[in-house]
Amino acid sequence: MPYQLHEAGRHHTDIHAHQAVDPDALAQLRILVAEDGPDNQRLISHYLRLAGATVHLVANGREACRQALDAQQRGEPFDLILMDIQMPEMDGYEATRTLRQAGYHRPIIALTAHAAPTDRDRCFAAGCDDYETKPINHSRLIDLINHWTRGRNNAA
Repeated sequence: MPYQLHEAGRHHTDIHAHQAVDPDALAQLRILVAEDGPDNQRLISHYLRLAGATVHLVANGREACRQALDAQQRGEPFDLILMDIQMPEMDGYEATRTLRQAGYHRPIIALTAHAAPTDRDRCFAAGCDDYETKPINHSRLIDLINHWTRGRNNAA
């Protein structure tokens, strides 16, 4: 069941952009960010790193599949994948379906500029565990990541 952090139809500026980020909020998490937009890559990775996560960036779904499956095979799986839906080569829907068909069971959160219920349903049908709409609100994204990784980032 998706974590309910969404407000229907919201497309406002991130009013929390100047709030401090807890440097331990995502400590010890390895997050794969599949996003083709350089500005979004920088923004998302910046906030995740400020929150203590280790971030790996890829620019398309094909590379996301390769990185995620290679890491899993090495015994070092990512704790979570943030998957942009609209990317070149292989979009986020196809990448998520490919990962799920390959037995990938870790959380995948879709990142999409579309907030319509049909878009949300397509994300879930592809195998995403949840979704977040753009523009990204960093504090809400960090809460969402914690929801899906609770217990994995509290190693002593």
